[in-house]
Amino acid sequence: MQLEQGTRITVELENTDFTNEKFYKGKVVSSQKPRDDLGLYWGYEVRVVDSLAKVIEECPYEEGYDVVIGTSDKGELLSEANFSKFEGLKHAVVYFGGLEGIEGIIDEEAGTLQAKDAKSLFNMYLNTCPGQGTMSIRTEEAILVSMSGILPCLKKVGNI
Repeated sequence: MQLEQGTRITVELENTDFTNEKFYKGKVVSSQKPRDDLGLYWGYEVRVVDSLAKVIEECPYEEGYDVVIGTSDKGELLSEANFSKFEGLKHAVVYFGGLEGIEGIIDEEAGTLQAKDAKSLFNMYLNTCPGQGTMSIRTEEAILVSMSGILPCLKKVGNI
């Protein structure tokens, strides 16, 4: 199978005796297979859309998202957040802003969003990096820090 360079794939190995083999055979499987078959966390999914609203409008799940979370230094502290109202959740989405934060994105999309402020767009608006000591955190750092705090909270109340 020809794949474009840089494509992330999940491979199921045919032989898992790693002591005697020089090469291993396997087949490409769905990235959902480790989660579905073994209940393993296999990383988060990323979608790129051209507007904040389209994240929700183009939800890949027929029943939609159970919880929509925004991250901001202006949000509620993660340590004080109450996730219990989302008991039984299956699908969550977490928004991360860029240099200007989610607030900057909302300012850019003011004509298309029907929100009085950033907090009103989300079920939860969380500060996952309190006392960060800088004006903004790089998105790749914010994702790791935030998800390490958010994921255990979601697992407690849902089937994530």
